[in-house]
Amino acid sequence: MKRAHRVLLVLLVVFALAGMALSFALIQEFYGVASGAVKSVCTSSHTGVNSCRTVAESAYSALRGIPIIGEIPVAAAGFAFYGFMAALFLRSLFSGDVIRLRGSFALGAVLSLTAVAGNLVLLYLSVAVIRAVCPLCSYTYIANAILLMLSLAGWFSARERGGDGIAATAIASVRTGLVPYAVTALVLLTAGIASAQLSKRAFDARLSESATDEQVRALISLYRSTAPVAIDLDGSPRLGPANATVRIVIYMDFTCDHCRDAGNTLSDLRERWPDKITIIYKNYPLDGPCTKLDRGRDDNSAGACIAAVASLCSWRLGKYPDVYRALYDNSERGVKHTQTSVREIARRCGLAQATFESCIQSKETADIVARDVAEGDRLGIDGTPRVYINGRLVPNDHLGAPVLSGLMNYLTN
Repeated sequence: MKRAHRVLLVLLVVFALAGMALSFALIQEFYGVASGAVKSVCTSSHTGVNSCRTVAESAYSALRGIPIIGEIPVAAAGFAFYGFMAALFLRSLFSGDVIRLRGSFALGAVLSLTAVAGNLVLLYLSVAVIRAVCPLCSYTYIANAILLMLSLAGWFSARERGGDGIAATAIASVRTGLVPYAVTALVLLTAGIASAQLSKRAFDARLSESATDEQVRALISLYRSTAPVAIDLDGSPRLGPANATVRIVIYMDFTCDHCRDAGNTLSDLRERWPDKITIIYKNYPLDGPCTKLDRGRDDNSAGACIAAVASLCSWRLGKYPDVYRALYDNSERGVKHTQTSVREIARRCGLAQATFESCIQSKETADIVARDVAEGDRLGIDGTPRVYINGRLVPNDHLGAPVLSGLMNYLTN
């Protein structure tokens, strides 16, 4: 074996092992048991947001609902892939056989190329869908690209003139080494799943130590096992930083006392974690599809719809918290929400009357309420409040302050 080939094989093994280590760190991050060093790599020094955690909590980070196992992080497949690559090149490094060497380079190039294609899909999902780029994930992509380049370099330097192409050589390599390859792949896949299960046990142990209340533990476990749903946040009133670690969406009705109580609890949480929590307010009036808004006059049966429109207009005019409180204060006193009552609230809160009037009468504002209602119907909402934390539904019996505080401690640490 040429010295150059030996150097290439050593480098390939090193980068494959690096990929294994990164994948293992991603598995630990998935279960929330990563080391401080990993968290420091993942957390932006400018925003304080752990983007690895954001990606880990997305719907694309794991295969869920698998019998017996439950869920397998995508990183476990990466762990198995890099382990197989390391074993492939180690075998050639110690054998010295030229045909096996050529086959290893060819198979490594084909597998790396496939992995790079998968990486591009994952990168697209991160940027366009999840809107967060995980540094550890990026490092695995770089490791993959390096494996591809080194494998190609080895193939072109070791190939036989006039011999088979790279694909045919890779297939021949699989045929001659099918049994050891299959056993190696199975062992490493099992190791990847086992490492995920060990990380899950470590997570459960840490959870038992940090969350002593049974209801808090149940909520955290539910949060971990629930796949997030997509919720359109554009144009909705929100309080808190745009880059917050925790995004809470509440669907509410301004005639609903339980919505007022849930909103107060969420506001208290945001005061405790002002840099970590953003609350997004969505309207889901319980008095129908808000078609009565088209009449342009007071109608007691459309009170929740009128209040919803008024709240959206106050958001546009920069007075949402004041109008939000005033609307619920009226509900608590038994004052019906009418166009007259919301105009009075606007006057007391200092909103520009002409602008507010134009807004509450506009079709655009009514359409936003209708969009929220349609989205709520799609999500299967049949009552309010409905609270989603990072896209995961929180049952109403878990909306107490102590329980939600326990979940916030878990999500923000």
